[in-house]
Amino acid sequence: MPVLFPSGERLEYLPDAAIWRLPLGPRRVAGLMQLRGHPVPVFDASAVAHDAPLRAPVLVVGATPRAAAVIVDAPPEGVAFQTQGDAGGSGAPLDDTQEALIASAGFRRALAEPVRDTQGRRWWPVDTDLLFECLASEDSDD
Repeated sequence: MPVLFPSGERLEYLPDAAIWRLPLGPRRVAGLMQLRGHPVPVFDASAVAHDAPLRAPVLVVGATPRAAAVIVDAPPEGVAFQTQGDAGGSGAPLDDTQEALIASAGFRRALAEPVRDTQGRRWWPVDTDLLFECLASEDSDD
């Protein structure tokens, strides 16, 4: 699901991070990784069960020691947005998991209304603090 982090947010992409699972942790918490000697929680919006250790591409958001990371499908990319009056395309359809995620109350609070890029794809501006609060919550499906 394409999301937009606030302008100026510190982001660092790691293509192959080692992640250690936290037993009995919330299901969207994939585990912990180490970033320059600091433990960083790693979240997975797909909530797939993992065996430790897991290796995955992650996007670290924020600076240590208050950073958090999220498992991503691809490296971050620059986005060019449509100007007002541009005809919008339909964008790529979301799969059922993404639709359910957007519809959940917790995630809905973290997401602003989507905007479209020049190819017509939808992007959701996100409130970083609310996003990670929702991912850490046991009731993130509500």
